Amino acid sequence: MIAQLVGRAQSSRGVTAMKTPTHEEIESFRTCSEDDLYHKIGEALLGRQAMPLPAKRLIEAGKYWIGKNWTSLAAVVCADAKVKRFSSQDVYSHELVVAVTGAIDLGIHLVGGAPAVTVAALIVRLGIHSLCKECWAKPANPSKEDS
Repeated sequence: MIAQLVGRAQSSRGVTAMKTPTHEEIESFRTCSEDDLYHKIGEALLGRQAMPLPAKRLIEAGKYWIGKNWTSLAAVVCADAKVKRFSSQDVYSHELVVAVTGAIDLGIHLVGGAPAVTVAALIVRLGIHSLCKECWAKPANPSKEDS
C-alpha cells in the first residue's frame, strides 16, 4: 500500500530546483526526531489528501522512500568532493547539510517530490559515513601494480 501511494505521488509531481537551505531551517531539522524527518518526507511525497493520512502512514512512506532510494542517494552524495571534505568530523553541521543538499540537487531526478534539504538532514542524522562507507572504502584510482 505504501509503495503504491509513494509511486503514484512521485509520478504526478514535477521536479523543481532546490534553494539553498537557511541556517535556521537546518537548525530546526537538528532538533527534529528521525520520525519527524521521515514524516516531512512522506508528507511532501504524498501531498495533502482529502482525508489526512495518519502520521504513522506518512512516516512509513518516508521510510519506504529512503530505503528504496538509499543506494541511488549514496551514489550521488558520496561521489561529491565537498560532502567528503565536510564529513571528515562526522558531526551534524550546517555546511555538511548544505553540501549534501547540493549533491542531491545535482541528482535532482532522485528526489522526485521529496524535499532535498529534509532528505539531506536525515542522511546526516543517520550518518553520512554509514551511507558512504562502501563508496569511500574503494580506492579512487587503483594502480595497475595492485592488480
